[in-house]
Amino acid sequence: MQTDHWNAFPKFQEHYPRLGIPSDALMLKPVEVMLLRHDSLVADVWTVPCYAKLENGVLVEELDLEDPWFPDGAYSILFSTDPTTCRPLAYTYRLFVDRNQTPRPMNMCAYETFDQPWAGNIVLAKYSKASSLERLSFINLPRHESELMLNMIAEWLTIIWRRVYGLPILPYP
Repeated sequence: MQTDHWNAFPKFQEHYPRLGIPSDALMLKPVEVMLLRHDSLVADVWTVPCYAKLENGVLVEELDLEDPWFPDGAYSILFSTDPTTCRPLAYTYRLFVDRNQTPRPMNMCAYETFDQPWAGNIVLAKYSKASSLERLSFINLPRHESELMLNMIAEWLTIIWRRVYGLPILPYP
């Protein structure tokens, strides 16, 4: 079960476009993430490079998602609770969505999976339980878990969608 130490982590982050992995970054490992590509009808698991960099004395792991999925950068949201019940999840996740600074194609995977329109790509990454304020660490998102997380993504995207368009958030029955 999650503790409340995730409350200190940044919930919302903006990831600006850059030209590849920074030269002073330390390459760590490949990490498996779930990707809902705009040009696919099904979500799948992809391996992406993970690197570390020092920010304000804290070793921060970053995923190299820019090319080809987020050429204009991304926004990401940290989730550690079920959005419907507000109960803690066993792990904490970061959901990356396109910044849409330029028009992005409609995400056919999101439309087919969730029956709602979405522009640009969507990526879900998983944090290690050992993450701390001194070290954020990503781990692989297993294929079987990614299939279960599709329901959570549907709930999260619905909440985001409703907040963006000023619609009421429906309470849990």
